[in-house]
Amino acid sequence: MRAHKQHQKNSDFNTSSPTEMWNKIAREYDILITRGDFFRTHLLDPEVLSCLGNVAGKTILDAGCGQGYFSHLLSTRGATITGVDGAPEMILRAQERYPKSAELTFEVIDITKPLPFPNASFDGALANMVLMDIPKIDTFLQELRRVVRPHGFFVFSILHPFFTVGKVGKNIREIIKKELPHYELKRYHTPHTIPWHIPETSHETIVYHRPLEFYINKLSEYGWSITEFHEPVFDAQDVLRKSNAKKLLAEIPPLLIVRAE
Repeated sequence: MRAHKQHQKNSDFNTSSPTEMWNKIAREYDILITRGDFFRTHLLDPEVLSCLGNVAGKTILDAGCGQGYFSHLLSTRGATITGVDGAPEMILRAQERYPKSAELTFEVIDITKPLPFPNASFDGALANMVLMDIPKIDTFLQELRRVVRPHGFFVFSILHPFFTVGKVGKNIREIIKKELPHYELKRYHTPHTIPWHIPETSHETIVYHRPLEFYINKLSEYGWSITEFHEPVFDAQDVLRKSNAKKLLAEIPPLLIVRAE
């Protein structure tokens, strides 16, 4: 998981496109992802893999693959993966780190535009921590219906909309009684953009906040039926010795993971 953090840092949010922003942090992001992190190890990867199920022998489009780590992971499980991303610097990192093979290829493709693949090219598709990073998802969902075979699947994960607009708060009672802090939500229902800083990177990216109903209705509009809907939280033991803010994530879901067919 990209450990996002809201942060008003520089003017990139107002002057750069999402692709330009990701190009600027591609090398830093590659180092961060390769090193691994608590979120990915304990929550994101296991939950997404569980939602995908057995991928052996399947052809899968990894849309918004970034530096390719999850594409590579799926290829080691027997899938044939085409990883695509609109940021050329991200694809360059993927190609350098994971050499091309019969089971794994990477291409620079903007998923907000029509996809250059024939009809029914894939058994399924994955968008892992991607949809909240692109300004529009309509063309992508429509194109998936075309390039994924009938009865195929689409799995996506995003930062939970509660997580993108929430913040940790603490009142007097919680301070006096040394209780866990609480979680505050604001401006949840209205879609809006949020400047977001990924720790250990030098430039901001953008999160496009949308409420849950947006994603549910868009899937239905383009012919996708939800078969699994997950709001995973951390096991209480995993965050027992973490900060109070992280302890909240045993109840507040930082992720939303959906499987549609």
